[in-house]
Order: sequence, then C-alpha cells, then structure tokens
Amino acid sequence: MLMAASFTVTVEQAYRAVDGLVGVPNVADLVKHTLFVAAVAVLAHGLTTALGGRGLPRAAAWAAPVLVVVVQTVAFALIDMREGTTTALMPTYGDQPAAAVYSIAHFSYFGATMGAVGVACLRSGLPTMPTVARTGVRLLLAGCVVSVVTAAVLVLRDVSRVTGAAASAEALERTYAPLLLLSVVLVALGLGLPPLLVGASRRRLARELPGLTARLTRLRDRASGRSGSLRFPVDARMPGEEPTPLDQLHRLVVEVRDQMFLDPAFEPTPDELRALTRSERLVGRLELL
Repeated sequence: MLMAASFTVTVEQAYRAVDGLVGVPNVADLVKHTLFVAAVAVLAHGLTTALGGRGLPRAAAWAAPVLVVVVQTVAFALIDMREGTTTALMPTYGDQPAAAVYSIAHFSYFGATMGAVGVACLRSGLPTMPTVARTGVRLLLAGCVVSVVTAAVLVLRDVSRVTGAAASAEALERTYAPLLLLSVVLVALGLGLPPLLVGASRRRLARELPGLTARLTRLRDRASGRSGSLRFPVDARMPGEEPTPLDQLHRLVVEVRDQMFLDPAFEPTPDELRALTRSERLVGRLELL
C-alpha cells in the first residue's frame, strides 16, 4: 500500500495537486520518497522475517529509515527551487549538492536494504526448500539484485549530474525506469507466484485422489485378504477426527506397504504398482507444498 501510494504521487495530476495543497514547490517529491523509504523498510522487515533471517535489532532496523527521512528532508529544504514546481525534480535541480544528497539518501537506503534481503535469501536454505518455495525465493533474489543495480545507477546519475557530467547523467536516467520496473516485477513474482502455483498444483493433483483412493482400496483389500493372520486394522484414525482425502490416501499407502512387507509373496499387478508409486509421490508432493 505504501509503495502504491508512492507511485501514485508520481502521477502529474496528483503531484501538482499535492504541491498546490501544501503550497511548497515539489513537496510532492518529498512525500513520494518518504513513502518509498517507509515501503522499503516495511517490505524488507517482512521479507527477512519470512526468510528466517535474524536481521538487525528492531530499534536499529527502524532507526535507519527514520535517519534517511530526516537527511532527505533537510536536504530538500536546502534546494533552491528557483523554477518552482516541476514534475522532474532531479533533471531540473540535480546540479545542486543539496539535491544530490536528497536523492542519494533514499536510493542508497533502497540499495542497501534490498541487498540485505538478497543476503537473507541466500542464507534461507534454498537447496532444502520445496520446488515451489525455491522458485519464489530465486525470483525474489533476482529482484534484489536488480534493485541494487538500480540504486547504484541512480547514485551514479546523481553524482554525474552534480559534477557537471550531464550527458552521463541523462544516459543513466534512461535506464532507471526499465530497471525499477524489472525489480518490482521480479519481487512481486517472488512473493505472489508460489501461492498461485501451490493452489494450482493442489487443485490439479487433488483431482487424482478419488481414482487413486479407489484403486489402492482394492489393492489393500486384495493384499490383506490373502491371509487373515496378516491383516492389519485399516482406516485407523484419531478419535473425533475426520480424515481428509489426502489422509485417506496416505493411510492406504501405509497399509498396502505394510501388507506387502508381511507377505513378500504378494505381487501387485503393473497397474496397481503404478497407482501405488503415483500415490506415494502425490502424498509427498502435497505435504511439501
């Protein structure tokens, strides 16, 4: 929500409306980047917590964005707004040291924070994660890498502009929008794709449950019917608990394997064996999702 509000302020009509309401030239840009810093802080805290990272102590973690906001606010107040409101603050006033400090403050924080999230991704135990979760973390890591590159490009842009290298600054400026868009898309995919894939996988695989349950029930009954002395109690469950379809399939797999262990002479048909193998894989995949 904070990130969306930050981008909304960028829209020219909203930008000029905020300036007109407050009466301070380009104050909308300060509002935009204050929201941006807050959004990055909240996002990074949530991601590092979800990834199991220790991170900084809470006080230090929240002191950094507050310090950035203070620095950029003071720097913004020192910019000579000689041309009044403009929706392109840095191209207009970026030759001033105060403007450079203003811009470098929030983009340096953005790069450092997303870099820390990237480190948390690498330390989150990627090789041991289920496939879907691993895909999400890899996309998130790619988004963090692009975010760091984006921040570095913007810092170089600001340094180039304030030192008089206007051509270099313009060239770097043109790469900003595509890089930022790519970083946002990758982070969004890293966060949103795993739940979508899990839901689709569960729905697709769950459609197989009734057929597999029926085939394994017949196999279980055939295996246990060979000898009453070898028969295990079937369909056991905790009192008062209603088994889910996955619980039933899992129990059938265990019962069939138990009967096959007790009666080594029993041989499932190729079709029964395929159903048993598929059920074992299905149970394992759904439990990992």
